[in-house]
Amino acid sequence: MLRTDYIYLKQFISERIKDPALTMYATSLALGICIGKLLKVNPTPPQSVASFFDNTYDHMAINAISGFNENINGINTDLAIAVSKSIWAMRQFAVNVDTTDYIIPKGEGGFVDKFFGATTHLDPKVHQFLDKHNEVMIVIINRMMTMVNELLTAAQGESMV
Repeated sequence: MLRTDYIYLKQFISERIKDPALTMYATSLALGICIGKLLKVNPTPPQSVASFFDNTYDHMAINAISGFNENINGINTDLAIAVSKSIWAMRQFAVNVDTTDYIIPKGEGGFVDKFFGATTHLDPKVHQFLDKHNEVMIVIINRMMTMVNELLTAAQGESMV
């Protein structure tokens, strides 16, 4: 059943990002960011951040994306998963910094990008798009957060059955 909050969200996004292809790109990115922001980080450093995400959260993320896609068709699932994994990895990186971890001083991005590992974890094209559209993307993410939290909560319940 199509929910009105999704209809309003889609309309809100398309009014701010006029190109239909970029509208779905932005929606997929925002969905991935919300998922990556909402999933809990591991209090102890995992052996492999990627493997931990794949084994612990991949199924939940896919279920949440599928649920979102039922209401807003055209989500790029691969992009949303990749971005959710990247955002979660940056959060995990910030929480579990070991004293032997070094910040890479050279390359793309500013201090905050390097400190949180954005230059390592986030695709440069995604990073550029988010920088270019940062204000509207933040508003979209804020509007999506509750919807995505509901989907992740439902997905967590399904994965526990």
